[in-house]
Amino acid sequence: MENDCVCGVSGTKSGETIELRSRATILSTGGFSANKEMVKRYIGPHADECKLRGSKQDTGDGLRMAIAVGAKAVNLKYFYGHLISRKALVDDRFWPYPRLDSFVDEGMLIDRKRQPLC
Repeated sequence: MENDCVCGVSGTKSGETIELRSRATILSTGGFSANKEMVKRYIGPHADECKLRGSKQDTGDGLRMAIAVGAKAVNLKYFYGHLISRKALVDDRFWPYPRLDSFVDEGMLIDRKRQPLC
């Protein structure tokens, strides 16, 4: 950080500290899909019940580091996922297939057991 701006990154190479400076810094990470608290916060109150499709290492460290130095998180309202069999939550034979996306390509999915989230 320099003058409240991210101006690069520092690290080690062969035991020596190195610094790489830049005019712009882009932080690219695996996301936060394995962090149930962040999933509930940014995606929705029941989203932590989803089956983890990504890596168990996707714990949101990059997002937390960026926010800690003043970065603005954008587009967190969007979520990428697939519909899967409910049995996949308790029986790995149903994971990750069959995917049920084709059933709702042009329709609506209604769950009678829950109140609407909207």
